[in-house]
Amino acid sequence: MTASTDTQTKPTPKRIAVRVICIAAASLLLLFLAVSGIILSWGLVPLTVEAGENTPQAAEFVRFPLAPLSCESDLTDGAYAQIGEHTVHFSLWGISMQTTLTVQDTVPPRFTVKHHGIQPGDPVSAADFIAEAQDFSAYTAEVLLPENIDRAGEYPVQIRLTDAWGNCGEQSASLFVFSLPDVLLMEAGSDADTRLDVLQNAVPGAVFAEEISVEKRGQKSVAIQINGFTFPLTLDIHDTRPPMARTLSLTVPGGSDEIPEPADFVTEVSDASAVTVAYAKTPDFETPGKRGVTLILTDEVGNVTKLRASFTVTAPEEEPLPPPVEVKLPVIQGVKNLFMNVGTWISYKSGVSAADSEGNPLTVEVNSSAVKRNEPGAYTITYTATDKNGNTASAQATVTVYEITEDILRPYVNKVLNKILTENMTQLEKARAIYDWMKAHVSYTAYAYKDHWMRAAYSGFLNGRGDCYVYYAMARSLLDAAGIENMEICRDNPAKPHYWNLVNCGDGWYHFDTCPHYRQYPLESFMLTDAEVKAYSENCVKDYYSFDASLYPATP
Repeated sequence: MTASTDTQTKPTPKRIAVRVICIAAASLLLLFLAVSGIILSWGLVPLTVEAGENTPQAAEFVRFPLAPLSCESDLTDGAYAQIGEHTVHFSLWGISMQTTLTVQDTVPPRFTVKHHGIQPGDPVSAADFIAEAQDFSAYTAEVLLPENIDRAGEYPVQIRLTDAWGNCGEQSASLFVFSLPDVLLMEAGSDADTRLDVLQNAVPGAVFAEEISVEKRGQKSVAIQINGFTFPLTLDIHDTRPPMARTLSLTVPGGSDEIPEPADFVTEVSDASAVTVAYAKTPDFETPGKRGVTLILTDEVGNVTKLRASFTVTAPEEEPLPPPVEVKLPVIQGVKNLFMNVGTWISYKSGVSAADSEGNPLTVEVNSSAVKRNEPGAYTITYTATDKNGNTASAQATVTVYEITEDILRPYVNKVLNKILTENMTQLEKARAIYDWMKAHVSYTAYAYKDHWMRAAYSGFLNGRGDCYVYYAMARSLLDAAGIENMEICRDNPAKPHYWNLVNCGDGWYHFDTCPHYRQYPLESFMLTDAEVKAYSENCVKDYYSFDASLYPATP
């Protein structure tokens, strides 16, 4: 019984072979899967790309070609363009695999700059200098300015852009600071060339941004351009010119009831406002004969011009006069009314020419003997030209001489004080601010007006230069407006004059001289005592501050 049982349970060779084959197949399958996993994992690589560049392709993640390999992730999806680490899925023979895509931002912002122009005190931001900028992520901009940009000039600046990942780009630009007047006086009715001259005298290099009209009195805002930058400017349009007109010679029939009106004697009336014409004295229109009449032309603001015309009263029964023989007189062109400040000079013949009836040029003579250039008023000058036949033509113009007044000077003074003074300053601090501004903004020249301090001050503010009298006069106007007591003091040598100021800020009188000194003998001439200026005259420049001390208050 025992032998029979052992025979039934003992494996046969066939069964053993089947078992071996199954075990071997299972081992091979496990080995294949392990090797495949290793190969697949080693066959994929992580990928790092720059933000904003081209979308990565699936092939860039594969170390070597695997024909059945497919990418299960949509790399064109916008989520894969965001900065950070993303998982990318692949499959091969039904086996899923994955690797990483890292999107980074290492490029600084790209931008182009432009120059910018301002007036002193205007705010400045980085955006003023950025013409165009781009980056994949958000960025901040800052501008690095010099410490002091209160004066006119060109200043270098640095523009810096930093994105959210700390990438920083920096470029250089220029900041232009322009000093402009608060209000610019402009004569009503002035032509384009005159308007441009007035503008450029106040703001060198400036032009009007567009054609402007100054026919009406009052204030108006215009735009001007300096070096390509546009700024607003207020014009104060005033009318100081007397009316202009051409007179007519009239014939009045004797005994007629039709008496000429004053306006009948003038034509081509020109002025910035309406003009009325009146007789200075009502003429005699009844007695036959030729006589003259004086006409008074007055505009709306009271500017007056006197003109002389002639008329002929014919006898009631008088036969008509034969027609006059036509005489072709020379022609004078370019005559216009002129304007000048007291004490200055102008060219009367500038732009004036004459020719005979055949177009041949003639010499123009001008009689300006009536003009008193040192006295304000309106004066008549006469131009004449005579041809070879003795025919003479004449033309008249008015020369208006203006006095510099406080109203004209005040805008220039106020503009300076508004920039340099504050309400909480002491008198001494105000004096120091005025002294420093004069030293920084006025240059020395050996020519200026010395017959009136307002004229000298106006010349200095307008041109930015002058001699010692201009320095004294400008300082006087600023000190007066600031409420600081001051007086004129001058050297006691008339052959070599020198002018400066004495000031009293509440603690006594001191010498206050804003005019430059000799380079080899510099001097800080602010609030000096008599002893200090005397020492300079004795040790540096002989008699530089020589003056009659009995005429002035003594210093502490």
